[in-house]
Amino acid sequence: LLEFPPQEWSLRWYESYFGSLEWRDATIVSVKVAVMTAIVATLLGTAAAYAINARTLRMTGLINALLTASLIIPVILIGIGTFFLYARIGLNNTLTGLVIAHTVQALPLVVLTVLSGLRSYDMNQEMVARSLGAGRFSAFFQVTMPQIRFSIVSG
Repeated sequence: LLEFPPQEWSLRWYESYFGSLEWRDATIVSVKVAVMTAIVATLLGTAAAYAINARTLRMTGLINALLTASLIIPVILIGIGTFFLYARIGLNNTLTGLVIAHTVQALPLVVLTVLSGLRSYDMNQEMVARSLGAGRFSAFFQVTMPQIRFSIVSG
């Protein structure tokens, strides 16, 4: 019987958690998925936001709509679709499959956060750096990224 508030306090659940190899393994998998998802979503989301903001892609509106679609579509529908797709291509019960699925959910949040930071940033500063001899990547990493770093980290 579950009741709240509990009638007595106990540490037995912590003992059960820390004493169980299954829980430890599940926690390790969760941390791995979280770290890999954060890295992949941050890299892809920052690149996508930069491309959308710079309008270097032809169909930025369509790309932006596709990236943010997972915020509109119910998660259960995405989950069911992902399950059947993964069953066909053999990604069910794999770490790679988990990371991809979580990245699909995290990517729109990163794109929107970084895009808002980029829109408040004057892109002319990067153009000036490039006119002074900095390459495209150098200008981004030395001029743009330090100014939008809080958007990237919060994304």
